[in-house]
Amino acid sequence: MLSIETTERTIVLLLLAAIQFATTLDFFNHPATRTQYMRVMHITPAQFNLIVAAYAIAAGISGVVAGFFLTALIASSSLLWLFPGFR
Repeated sequence: MLSIETTERTIVLLLLAAIQFATTLDFFNHPATRTQYMRVMHITPAQFNLIVAAYAIAAGISGVVAGFFLTALIASSSLLWLFPGFR
């Protein structure tokens, strides 16, 4: 029988794996839909690359900032609340 601590660690690891998978799929989606985005929004390839770069920079900054605040909270419960907001 698994202890509660082992079960909680397993849940946190599965959540982290899901977040990594979703982020990877999100970045794979950008090149696949590039032509549709550019056509619909009437933007150039340089402007599209700026949008993707801004998205990546914003994600990085928010991750660092959140890291400072989430260390004071319980990581597993914060993951459960923040991941649905990310998607």
